Amino acid sequence: MKQHGENQMAGRAGKAGAYRFRPPFRRLKLASILLRVLAVLAAAGGASTTTPSTAASAAPAISEAMQKLIEAAKVEKTLELTIALDDRAWNELEALINAKYGTKINLRGMAGAPPMSKMTSKLIEEHKAGRKPASTGLMISNGANHAALAEAGVLMVIDWKKYLPDLKAGEITKDSTGLLGGVSPIVLVYNTKVIKDGPKSLDDLANPKYKGLIAATFWGGGFVQMAVPLGGERMMKLVEQMVDNGNLVGSIGSEPDRIASGEFGMLAFLGDNVEPERLKAKGAPVEWSTLGGEMNAAFGSWLSVPKASASPNIATLVALFMLTPDGQKFYYKYNQKDSHLREGTVMSKTIPKGVYLETPESVVGNPQVYKGVYEKIQKIIQRGAGK
Repeated sequence: MKQHGENQMAGRAGKAGAYRFRPPFRRLKLASILLRVLAVLAAAGGASTTTPSTAASAAPAISEAMQKLIEAAKVEKTLELTIALDDRAWNELEALINAKYGTKINLRGMAGAPPMSKMTSKLIEEHKAGRKPASTGLMISNGANHAALAEAGVLMVIDWKKYLPDLKAGEITKDSTGLLGGVSPIVLVYNTKVIKDGPKSLDDLANPKYKGLIAATFWGGGFVQMAVPLGGERMMKLVEQMVDNGNLVGSIGSEPDRIASGEFGMLAFLGDNVEPERLKAKGAPVEWSTLGGEMNAAFGSWLSVPKASASPNIATLVALFMLTPDGQKFYYKYNQKDSHLREGTVMSKTIPKGVYLETPESVVGNPQVYKGVYEKIQKIIQRGAGK
């Protein structure tokens, strides 16, 4: 570790041969100060030392466990991932990790990865069949998909705190199979040219003035999550009213650009408030809303390592890096989210207290919602979209 150099103190010499009278008490005061300085230096052995403030600001030393992980990652050399990021993103992440840990690992990703649900099913099938290695060395999934992977026994159990002791309880799944990389609020998105007066509440979505204007995600995102705090019956009734009134007429993916284009007037709902803001910055007529705070739910993004990962040590290192300050900036830049539990992040200032965060535990703990209500809401949406 580079040490701070000693502070250099320079005196100012007077003119040669000049003499200025100094009162005795000033000479005594100066001598007293010099004696104190000499005493401090003697106590320190005459050497320069790091002050408490300097020690506090110094980067913490890498733990023995972390160093062992780094060395093991160096041996593996390459991590192959089936996660949808372009080459520019992978190159940036690779450079960041190698610079931080002194490694020369190679990350091989793909831009056209399958949807999360299909990747989840594929990993489960591979695990049951005993096929190795897994199709992806590292997995990023929402609470529902992570819960399915964990329940099927696909994921490694990792002692995350051994590597990052400052991890909070909410950042690790209770079974230690996952690490929270980021969160994103669930919001309503609407076209401000098509809809001049946006809805003010959840029940307002069934207002006849929005007839023929609303699309929902085909998996019912938002409605399902809000069924946990508000009740499944209420949310199913709301979706049925939207369909019966002719309001809900589309079933799409997470595609706010289709709202910006005017294809649909509104999307209920989108698990991302960043992309609408980016569209707005480009001049698109879109706005997002939490319906006066009533829409108070968020998705979690969980990092995990399959047991059959070809490079489990690199995968673990990458997951841990994502929780560092540089990792969180990367996560937000390319994944539109960071962790509300990490200091200084965007979501630490965005996610309100009391939000329902979908976690693997909340999915498992609410089977009546994530199995019964979930499937019923999907069918109602399909009926409204004519599918």
